[in-house]
Amino acid sequence: YIAVGGAIGGIHTLSSLTNVDNYGAITIDVRHENVMYIHAAGVVGQMISYSTDVATAPDVKVVTKCENHGTITTTAETTGLGASTYAGIVATMTRGVTNFSDNHNHGAITCNDHVAGRTIGGIVGTHSWSAITNCTNNAALTNNGNASATHLGGIIGRDVLLSITNCTNNGVVKNSGNLTGTNTLYVGGISGSDLLITHEDYVDYNFKQEDCHVTNCHNKA
Repeated sequence: YIAVGGAIGGIHTLSSLTNVDNYGAITIDVRHENVMYIHAAGVVGQMISYSTDVATAPDVKVVTKCENHGTITTTAETTGLGASTYAGIVATMTRGVTNFSDNHNHGAITCNDHVAGRTIGGIVGTHSWSAITNCTNNAALTNNGNASATHLGGIIGRDVLLSITNCTNNGVVKNSGNLTGTNTLYVGGISGSDLLITHEDYVDYNFKQEDCHVTNCHNKA
């Protein structure tokens, strides 16, 4: 896979990320049949915790007061690409960031990929088992590419067991691409889609069954 960030491409064991700003434009142009995943964002492309216990999962504990001012433009045409994920701050994040707050995106994201599936979020592309607080997206999010599944959200493209609090989207969220295959399109001013996973599905990870909670959030676009 490919992970690209304005500051850091991929993180696995960093304890904090604070006051990190990106002003550089990011351009992704991939034309290769063997690339499975692309994660690109203004600050960090990918954050992963490999812990099997949600209580001890946080390897990346704090992501706060970060900003992206650079545009993100993507083009991917590959038969091997399973999914692409793009965002203003972090493209994909899994399990246990204890403080993700006060992060802001000012850079427009334009996706021209022709792949199986894609996720685009103003702040985060995909995020699991944590919280997003006091974040703002101020830029347009546009998908022009074709895909069988597309998730577009002003704050987050796709979330799993997440709480979103005091967040605001001021950017237009627009899909102009054609749907293929399974023909699923999710578009939201705050979250594109929410996925509920039961405890039985992930019993080895000690997850609880919970819903996504969205509180005091505003879409003004």
